[in-house]
Amino acid sequence: MIDSHAHYTHRRFRDRFRYLDYGEAGFGVIEGTLDDVFARIEAAGITDFIEPAIDLASNEEMLELAGKCHGKMHVAVGLHPTRTFLTKWSDRVQLEELSRRNGVVAIGEAGLDYHYRRSAQHRLCQRRWFRYQIDLACERKLPLVLHIRRADKAALRILKRNRKKIVGGVVHCFNGDSAIAEQYLSLGLYFGIGGALLERSERAKTLREAIRVIPLDRILLETDAPFVLPYCTDASGEQISGKIRNASTVILAVAEEIARIKDVEVETVREITTTNARTLFRI
Repeated sequence: MIDSHAHYTHRRFRDRFRYLDYGEAGFGVIEGTLDDVFARIEAAGITDFIEPAIDLASNEEMLELAGKCHGKMHVAVGLHPTRTFLTKWSDRVQLEELSRRNGVVAIGEAGLDYHYRRSAQHRLCQRRWFRYQIDLACERKLPLVLHIRRADKAALRILKRNRKKIVGGVVHCFNGDSAIAEQYLSLGLYFGIGGALLERSERAKTLREAIRVIPLDRILLETDAPFVLPYCTDASGEQISGKIRNASTVILAVAEEIARIKDVEVETVREITTTNARTLFRI
């Protein structure tokens, strides 16, 4: 299996920490190091993961860690929309150079994030960098890892205007409804589905309805580790919360929920989503 979106270079994975695990006994919390996490996810049958960039500094950190992961970690270089206003426009030259490094399989996280108050969104800057990263992905013939948060209408407008430039891509942490899903499907995009599907909110209910519409051959499994901790309980029935890091074994639970929604065998979900990730990222 493949976790199509995780951030193991994030500072929350330094030193020792507590992280969420999923196995035959269900959810549990383990304390360990990043090496322990990698050993655990490998033992669970997760062979690869995609690590997308947040800012320019994280690009270099990812490429360094990827070199130590023996081909299991694949990098998407890019600039997260919430970091665009903190980055000089001239730094796009650096991003272009990074996109040519070995191990780079995509451009991202690229997109729009409108969940902060309007005065803090820097929308013009976000859109400028979004269009640039679409152009860069086209030039490098790489798929996009899309971060779109409370900005589907604006993002779809840009994507539709540039549809001929889109080599492929995934809408990371998709949380939209069926109608929005149909629009992304029309652009040939995949959907990254993770812990949000396991929540108990109304939004999760809407997402489950969208999963019924999205073809299985357009779904990727993801965690967004250390973020997007799902609603879950331990063996005693107590809810797991607090300062726990999400980790890649959680995609096993996500696969089971997708199988339940679509009324298919969980092994079918695992096989098809793995093939989808290998096809999109060419790994």
